[in-house]
Amino acid sequence: MTNRTSIRLAALMVFAFVLAGRSQGVLLNPGDTWSYSFSAVDYVRSQAAPEPARFSYTVTTLTPTFTFVDFQLFEGGTNFYSGSDIFPREATATGGIGLMWPTWQSLSGAVTFSASDRISLDSMTFEISRPGTIISLPFGDLVTSWDVFQTTVTLTPEPTTASLLALAAVSFGFFRFVVRRPSPPPNWLTEDH
Repeated sequence: MTNRTSIRLAALMVFAFVLAGRSQGVLLNPGDTWSYSFSAVDYVRSQAAPEPARFSYTVTTLTPTFTFVDFQLFEGGTNFYSGSDIFPREATATGGIGLMWPTWQSLSGAVTFSASDRISLDSMTFEISRPGTIISLPFGDLVTSWDVFQTTVTLTPEPTTASLLALAAVSFGFFRFVVRRPSPPPNWLTEDH
């Protein structure tokens, strides 16, 4: 394979991967519903006072109109909060909510999304605080520190049918080119070494 052929192959492969990754996150069309469950949240720090649990997310709106994004939060299979945010047209923005304690004390839960127009759901962050150090006293328990847990999930798109077909066509074209190409004469058989 010559350098020119290698460069062409590399350019075609880059084009196919760019085509495959056009959208930043999970693409939702009007009427679609998408869910995500979490059960692993990283310990971040200890602090003296509790904070509300926080849920935030980033979307890119893909239409020239304002877009409503609805979300439902679950703990133990039960929906405990439903919310909605409105986003500007063709922009990347953040939505979410601060939640009263105790929320997600088992460090697991789920979220479900739907939207009024096309969006790309790019990332989500879950932040949870729960009692850390507890001192038992005769009149009750005293919480002296709170542990904070957090995780951010960056979403990657599933490849679309068009991008997979484009990648297959590029690969097929390259292999067909390599197979049709005549091999160079075996000079090493005729030369004295």
